[in-house]
Amino acid sequence: MSPVNPNIAAKANPGELIDQDLRCIGCGYSLKGLRTTGRCPECGRAISGKTQRPAFAGDDTLTDAPIGYLRFLALGCTLMMVGSIATLFLLRRAWLTQSELWTFAAAAAAITWLLGVFIVTEPRRSSLTNTPEARRAWLRTRWAIRILHLAWPGAVLAVFIGIRFSLAGLASMNAGQGPGLSTYAPHADAAAGILALIGVAASIPLCILLTDLAEWARNESLGERFRSAAWALCFGGIVLLISQGLWGRLGPINFVLVVGRVFAVIAFIGGLVTMLASLVQLAFTALWAIRNAHEAGTIEQRRAERRAREFERDLAEMRTASTPLTTNPAAAPPSRPARAGPVIRHGPVRERPKDVDSYDLAPDDEPPRT
Repeated sequence: MSPVNPNIAAKANPGELIDQDLRCIGCGYSLKGLRTTGRCPECGRAISGKTQRPAFAGDDTLTDAPIGYLRFLALGCTLMMVGSIATLFLLRRAWLTQSELWTFAAAAAAITWLLGVFIVTEPRRSSLTNTPEARRAWLRTRWAIRILHLAWPGAVLAVFIGIRFSLAGLASMNAGQGPGLSTYAPHADAAAGILALIGVAASIPLCILLTDLAEWARNESLGERFRSAAWALCFGGIVLLISQGLWGRLGPINFVLVVGRVFAVIAFIGGLVTMLASLVQLAFTALWAIRNAHEAGTIEQRRAERRAREFERDLAEMRTASTPLTTNPAAAPPSRPARAGPVIRHGPVRERPKDVDSYDLAPDDEPPRT
């Protein structure tokens, strides 16, 4: 049996026609009007159920979202911004001081960050289109981001356990019973570091999702900043993780790790600052959309009131024009009095010539009477 030609098979099964506004996940090109067995004409990526993502209405933007969703989005960005800074500062403070009080504060900050992540990763809503396909967009990515960011509260818990082990070991040593649980404190600190790196790695898909929100807001520069932050966090996190695992094992070329850690720290801090600044701008964009919606509603209300007044005025004019004339003589305007005497004609008077005889038309001959 001869092999089947793939071109003939494709012609025999052309696939379904895409009648919705679906976008290619490779380049974002609209696939409407194409076949599911074809390829994207922009980037050449194969079209299939896995390579399509539902798009909202073509003219849909962040300003078309409901007011409640916009407020929710601004709140989530604010919680993420405050929670991230507070978590990093308080977590390091708790690890350095070995204080349980700072650990509780870091736990509250980590929960604040996690709450902001859950809010921002909610499916975006639109007043123009709210289909099941739109609500399922980025579904797996959203849940992956949420689950991975649970690493931050886990890191705080690991630090707290390490502090408890250290305090218990110190009490045991004072009592002359040996180190006790303090031998497990380094393991808890290592677990905290690993969980923190997982939380940092989870910021990469988060930035990608925030890039999609920025492009939905028609802010290409904001999307580019989120994308740059993702690359910087990715580079810095990977290099820090590798250098931490190889630290002290390279012997004389250990300085390579030192240089790599310096660049990794710079990239990581730059990516974090870029992400936080972009979060602030996204929050202000949502607030601007709320203010714009209120202003548009006020303007539309004023226009409706003006149209109502014009309609009432036109209706009153039509009623006035259709009222019949009155027949009351008292209300009728006074008539012009008639002139007494002969009518005097103005202009030159022409006299009748005397030598002209008047004549009449001859009467018709009457038929003889019988």
